[in-house]
Amino acid sequence: MALREFQSYDRPRRLFVQRAVWDLEHTQEIVREMPELTAERVDSEADIHGILDREEAPETVGKSYLYLAGNPNRFFKLCPGLVPDLACCDVHVLNFAVGCNLDCTYCFLQTYLPYSLVTYFVNLDDMFRELDELLEQRPREFMRVCTGELTDSLSLDPLVHLSRRLVTEFTRRERVSLELKTKTANIAELEGLDPKGRVIVSWTVNAESVSRREELRCVSLDERFRAAAQAEAWGYRIGFHFDPIIHYPGWDEEYRRTVERIFETVRPASLAWISLGCLRFDPRLKEIVQRRFPGSRFVYGEFIPGPDGKMRYPETLRVEMFSKMKEWIYAHWRRSGLPLECLPLYLCMESYSVWEKVFGRAPRCRGDMARMLDESIERPLHDLARTTRQA
Repeated sequence: MALREFQSYDRPRRLFVQRAVWDLEHTQEIVREMPELTAERVDSEADIHGILDREEAPETVGKSYLYLAGNPNRFFKLCPGLVPDLACCDVHVLNFAVGCNLDCTYCFLQTYLPYSLVTYFVNLDDMFRELDELLEQRPREFMRVCTGELTDSLSLDPLVHLSRRLVTEFTRRERVSLELKTKTANIAELEGLDPKGRVIVSWTVNAESVSRREELRCVSLDERFRAAAQAEAWGYRIGFHFDPIIHYPGWDEEYRRTVERIFETVRPASLAWISLGCLRFDPRLKEIVQRRFPGSRFVYGEFIPGPDGKMRYPETLRVEMFSKMKEWIYAHWRRSGLPLECLPLYLCMESYSVWEKVFGRAPRCRGDMARMLDESIERPLHDLARTTRQA
């Protein structure tokens, strides 16, 4: 299969570079990738905001601007899901960029980044130095690292070629894994590398109609599944995230079909995990969606405030939706012959009460879910494959 089939992205319309990082080698590598653009040097992001202020729709135009800068903050942080009453997997989040050139209607970044400017941090030496410091602070602990919170993990990859560096650097260190989470098919940079069982390439997936209607500028589900099959063939562990699961008439048939497609696409033994997360959003998002996406209807469901201040479906509805999803996934996993306890299925940013009602048990403490996911990565693939053959 030609690698160009796994390259789908919109090139920036304008390129801005912070003067302080102009001379960095990585900056110049990226500038050379876009010979059609004249790199505009600025002192800070505020200079670009002044330009966006003159645009008719700055939150849309900002997605077509790329700003190369130094990261003024830390690259790594603990998952923001550490909220009382919500179970969390204790993952470390790596933010190498802020802002996303995709445009999902439900994206929380719309309430967080008023200009939607895509900023990519070029000071990679500082990133890897910070990673080493974190590992030194945890000499006996395994550390999971996830990307894709404030940007898509691979949407800029054809321009910045970061994924190859990340895989190379993470796999030469011990006791750490890396997850690249995406809604693109930009996996070409991952070919020919050895993930050592500790690099997970994961896709956020949804019902077909939700994906078409709400996940704008993202590749289709077909393209995501084709890319997942190729990444598996290259030796990567694969993850899938149903997030957000959206309720509408007939939701269950479409989501059931997406579950089926997962098990048609990759071997169960290659799955690192599957997560489920129901729609939740900052109350301010409703007005933004009504203005930017007047045809979108998801904000008009029945919602109640959650412990994190986000609007959520009532607990009874969430339990019903999660329970159906769980049973569909369990049914496919059982047919594979693998032990059910080896299925790393979890709820994202959900209450202990919902966990109890869906699974009959809840994580007993903060570290329970973390241990389950750590064990999924550390469990050798050949052991699972042998279990399947014996069954």
